[in-house]
Amino acid sequence: MTEAPVLALPNFNEDFIIETDASGIGMGAVLIQQHHPICYFSQAFCPKML
Repeated sequence: MTEAPVLALPNFNEDFIIETDASGIGMGAVLIQQHHPICYFSQAFCPKML
């Protein structure tokens, strides 16, 4: 990366995109609007979830 990621403010009149990914140890998601991230989420699975 050449610059730090900056979160954009949501525009509720525009469409949102949710990109997700998961592995055997965790999951993550990014809420995107007009090619800009709105928020990030990630969580490691606890042993009970595995």
